[in-house]
Amino acid sequence: MPWWSRTGRCWCAWWRKRRCRRSACRPAKTRGEIRVIEVAEFDRSACGGTHVRRTGEVGLIKILGWERHKGGLRLAFLCGWRALRDYRWKSTLVTGLAASFSVKDREVGEAVARQSAALRDSERAAADLRARLLAREAEEYLARAGGSPKIIAAVLDRPVDEALALVGKIVATAEAAVAFAARGRLIVARSPSVAIDAAAIVRAALAPFGGKGGGRPEFAQGAVPVGAEGAAVEAARTALVQALDA
Repeated sequence: MPWWSRTGRCWCAWWRKRRCRRSACRPAKTRGEIRVIEVAEFDRSACGGTHVRRTGEVGLIKILGWERHKGGLRLAFLCGWRALRDYRWKSTLVTGLAASFSVKDREVGEAVARQSAALRDSERAAADLRARLLAREAEEYLARAGGSPKIIAAVLDRPVDEALALVGKIVATAEAAVAFAARGRLIVARSPSVAIDAAAIVRAALAPFGGKGGGRPEFAQGAVPVGAEGAAVEAARTALVQALDA
């Protein structure tokens, strides 16, 4: 049964699978006859869906994206009320962003790009200042510690990543062995020239608390039970002293 559309003539027919294969039509995974839809000079495929009498019944069509698939293209789209709802929430989002940045709707993209660039610059500046502060703190810890190599042990009220960075600064600056606890983590490290096994120190310090840890001879860490950070650091400091005196 043929009908006309604005893009050309269309046909709807019922075919057997064998004819589908001979006609290079993509057969559906079903038994018996298959409904085939053909748009002249455009497409022919098996279809099990409901067909509209006119394109106006479909309403708005929005293409979301596409991808290559088995030598062809696969489209993702929304239509009708789904497409309209998608446009509505995005329009609301753009309007809100425009008001936040005090710009016109069409200028939201540029405003977001400027804000992102400013944020990246601020993050780089903050990272640089943080690195300088950690370097200064490392110098202060080394200045207060006596002996050679220097033994530094403390409980830090700061994020673990900052504690790790501070440990790295200290052991890279001078001959030292460090034991820090920060937010439930015991960290032990040494300079390359200091002959101790950091992993053994961590295991010995955490054993009384049932904690576990491990690592390399030059750096190790492990979990510390809540409230036991001070005792774990003191145990690690004692183990460091004994290891260096041995």
